Amino acid sequence: MYSHIIEQSPFLTELKKCCSYFLIGGCLRNTQFNIPIKDYDCLVENIKDEKRYNDLIGICQKNKMDGWKYTNEPKNIDIFYFKTTFLTKLNINIENPVDFLQYCFFNMDCILYDVHCHKIIKHKNYLDFEKTKKMDINFPHTFILNKQYQKMLKYQQYFSCSENTLAFFKNNLKK
Repeated sequence: MYSHIIEQSPFLTELKKCCSYFLIGGCLRNTQFNIPIKDYDCLVENIKDEKRYNDLIGICQKNKMDGWKYTNEPKNIDIFYFKTTFLTKLNINIENPVDFLQYCFFNMDCILYDVHCHKIIKHKNYLDFEKTKKMDINFPHTFILNKQYQKMLKYQQYFSCSENTLAFFKNNLKK
């Protein structure tokens, strides 16, 4: 269901040759629910060819989330090494990419696709989202809060929003 994403992207194909990585969040959810994909997020686990990986990262720009952004394809690609994501700023260390799912802001992003094993990994909160089609806060941090609020507004055309989530934004957004 998701391998076509890699096959359509020369950059993601090259990335697969030098490291193990996962697609995460929106591109998977949007594919599942037939919603247009905005971009691709990759969570790198294991770099097998350091030189090739560094060459790929060398053609990227830094992004706002302590990762890299590749912009020379129709859809942008964000790349994050799982040990140095925004969680580092929150003093949270994770042991493997699957652990990252518990720290996704929204339940609707708690899904991974292992590019090498062709395996989907869904956090229990994503499974709840699949059943209810209701956005809810998975990990209530205020890092990039305005961006998350804009995302919630955008996806309200497809999914409803929990009272918990609406209250969180109401209480934490600056007026």
